[in-house]
Amino acid sequence: MSSTNGSGIQFGNGAGSATLAAGKTISIGAGGFTKGTLLLKRFTQSGSESINLSLNSTSALVLGPSTTLGGNVISSSGVLQLNGCTFSGTSELTKTGNSNDQSTGNNTFNGNCILTNSGTGYFLMGNTSADT
Repeated sequence: MSSTNGSGIQFGNGAGSATLAAGKTISIGAGGFTKGTLLLKRFTQSGSESINLSLNSTSALVLGPSTTLGGNVISSSGVLQLNGCTFSGTSELTKTGNSNDQSTGNNTFNGNCILTNSGTGYFLMGNTSADT
């Protein structure tokens, strides 16, 4: 998938939900993700394939609520919000932008997790509920 204008790409927004079949993955296309938000809300990855989501420093990655990612996850984005996501594998999540980002929490990290803030704004975890 690619987003180069507009509000981005949203899965599970509103009352909907989305399931990614086992053996499939989600990734950024050749056009890149240079504008908008990638929202994975009520999104379930059934398999354990790795996910690599490299967004531009002006784009946002919002995971959750009620999102389960079965594989290892590597991401980089200008804005990063983790709002009730279960990471079954390892996760390496990087915030690169200058905004102040607040995550509501209620995230579960079942594998090793590396969180990096290389932007100038803060990256707050567990603002409403504790993470595990």
